[in-house]
Amino acid sequence: MSTGTGLVPQLTGGTLIAQGQPVSFVGPVHPPAAPASQTSYLFYNLSTGFYWANTLAAVTSGDAFCGIAVAGVSTITSVTNATKLFGLVDVPATGAPGDFSVAHLLGRMPIAVDAPLMTSPGVIYFQPGTLYDSLNIYLTASDAGLTAKVRIY
Repeated sequence: MSTGTGLVPQLTGGTLIAQGQPVSFVGPVHPPAAPASQTSYLFYNLSTGFYWANTLAAVTSGDAFCGIAVAGVSTITSVTNATKLFGLVDVPATGAPGDFSVAHLLGRMPIAVDAPLMTSPGVIYFQPGTLYDSLNIYLTASDAGLTAKVRIY
């Protein structure tokens, strides 16, 4: 997803999985205009097509999450793409040792996540009890300033 023109983001071609079915698009694809002056979440439903939500929660279970758009009055100012299936989630530099969470942007409860792949010296590991939920991955850092990547699917 990119900023596109005005309030309509541009989507490149690709394949989404919605309600367990692969749906292929030849780009560019133009979803409906994003709501002005707010942050919105773009989903795709097999029956109704693309739609915007106010939160990272699909209207129908299994709707494909495409990404987040931040819109001003007349244009989209920034976009954040959804995590791809079998995607990597960047774990940004930790501010301090201890527990923290990272949004995985998968748009649904993950099937699984792999152990963090460290991109800096130190250790980041999953919090005991809750590894992830429908919005976040829960981690613990041994030191401040650590970075990693987590594969999620």
